[in-house]
Amino acid sequence: MKKKLGYGLLLLIFGFSLTTMAIAEETPANWIESVTISGLIEVEASSENDYADEDSSDIALATADINVDAVLNDWTAGFVCYSMNDDGVMEVDEATITLGNTEKNPIFFTGGKMYVPFGAFESNMLSDPITLDLGEVQNDALLIGAEISGFNAAVYLFNGEIDEDGEDDTNNCFGASVGYGAEIDSLSFAVGADFINSITESGGLGDMIDDNALLLDTYTAGYAVHGSLIYGPVNFFAEYLAAADDLEFTTETTDAPSAVALEAGYTFEIAGKESVISAGYQFSSDAGGILPESRVIGAFSMALADGLGVTLEYKQDTDYDVADGGTDEDATAITANLALEF
Repeated sequence: MKKKLGYGLLLLIFGFSLTTMAIAEETPANWIESVTISGLIEVEASSENDYADEDSSDIALATADINVDAVLNDWTAGFVCYSMNDDGVMEVDEATITLGNTEKNPIFFTGGKMYVPFGAFESNMLSDPITLDLGEVQNDALLIGAEISGFNAAVYLFNGEIDEDGEDDTNNCFGASVGYGAEIDSLSFAVGADFINSITESGGLGDMIDDNALLLDTYTAGYAVHGSLIYGPVNFFAEYLAAADDLEFTTETTDAPSAVALEAGYTFEIAGKESVISAGYQFSSDAGGILPESRVIGAFSMALADGLGVTLEYKQDTDYDVADGGTDEDATAITANLALEF
């Protein structure tokens, strides 16, 4: 079944690619003039009090990204993102080729290193929502999608990092995503739902498995539902992401983890500068040792100039009880961020 799924998807991609390339050859372009370079630099000053009641403070280069977009022609585009990792080394974070033109044909193909469409993770905050910590999946993948009249859908296939114990090294992971968005006067909204056959491919769960030297007994699917609403100066984000069943390892079984992120923001002007104030509440279940049990978070940001902004964030995490894999303590953090986009 898995082989048939993989071969069928590859054949579909191959056929679509040939068709797209044939159309693309009719619309050549000077690709050198179509290369765009952009980037993001973020410098942060932070003060924290952790679960062990230990204080720390730091000034750090939090983000250094360089993005390269290359539009070869109307039907062919490439994207590369170089990003600084935790060790301060620049590495390829994303690198994809996209074939398609959704203005003329709703179907497109993307292949390469990417974050697969599992979870939305929208936020005005500096800190990632806990739904991202539980569910974000990055891998080398093949994806076929479609966009038409506000609707979007995608299916993807990749070779997972966390295999079932004794399984061959194959393209064994797949998922799907659907969504709809629209804009009516000053109101815009988007809703979506995502599925993946192995939620343990996420960074948070993958790290937990590696740290505890666990072996996966069977794949556990994951799903996410999310929505956003913007009405004039007000915006709302909501997301629920969870494992569909308990996580089964060769030596133990753990309850199905889940996470919820809720956030509201308001946009206004101070001295002619666009500013946003946001507040959020996030919580998780059966994720002790991976996520906080709850999080209260707030942020204020202001655009100082085109591409230059400052953000101040306050965050308080409450850990799980000791019996549930936590410390039963609180942790707080205050962070100031200066960001330059170009």
